[in-house]
Amino acid sequence: MARRWPTPSPGSGPYDRATAEVVDLGAADCGFGYRTSAFKRSITAPAVTGRFVVLEVTFQLTSDRLSRPLRYAELAAALGLDADRLDADRPDAARPDAARPEAARLDPVRPDEGARAPLGDVRSAVLRLRRGKGMVLDPADPDSRSAGSFFTNPVLNTAQFAALRQVADERCGPGVPIPQFPAGPGQVKVPAAWLIGQAGFGKGYQGAHQADGDRPGPTAHISTKHTLALVNAGEARTADVIDLAREIRDRVRDIFGVELASEPVLVGVSL
Repeated sequence: MARRWPTPSPGSGPYDRATAEVVDLGAADCGFGYRTSAFKRSITAPAVTGRFVVLEVTFQLTSDRLSRPLRYAELAAALGLDADRLDADRPDAARPDAARPEAARLDPVRPDEGARAPLGDVRSAVLRLRRGKGMVLDPADPDSRSAGSFFTNPVLNTAQFAALRQVADERCGPGVPIPQFPAGPGQVKVPAAWLIGQAGFGKGYQGAHQADGDRPGPTAHISTKHTLALVNAGEARTADVIDLAREIRDRVRDIFGVELASEPVLVGVSL
């Protein structure tokens, strides 16, 4: 039976598959968060695109030669801004590790919220940093053959972080600093790359089944530039990438008790 679909109008937003209408969603309705949104959360198997199909996006911009305040420490450092000074007097009670003396000594302060830089300089610095991690498409860089960061940084509550702290002390040595970033009251984000590295996975790791000679030729491996990207070395199948991702996820979970989640939407497969 033929069905008449609503015709999108200028300024319209996503198409809602549940109501067969084009709807108008504001920024708050989109539910944007760390590596997520209302669009991604609406995905339920076996659907791939989820409830909404984005037809048009409207951005509200301001005209300024300077960037917005920079809060990403690596970017601020690349621009020569003050992101590396240490704060010995500002424990944050909302952070699970704040009570530990070494936390106040070792955690770098995030860049000052007033730190701004010329837009062109910021763009160049971002591209330079991303290219250094294989995150800019480049035919000459095999590490750019990836879906970007494969795992999201896990968000831990106080109890979960305390359990991780205990394992880290036993495995890595007492008081070893655990990188962390605020993620709301009583929560922190811990870099997945740190967990992966501490679990014994190095850059360029090919996976146990490939190291055993299960498949000839180049398949899937961890990027040689950073441990969050899984790279197709030329002949990788979906199964090769998923096997490698499962190996990483399982070992991190078995050692640290932290479950890593994939960032890409997986179609027809699951971890």
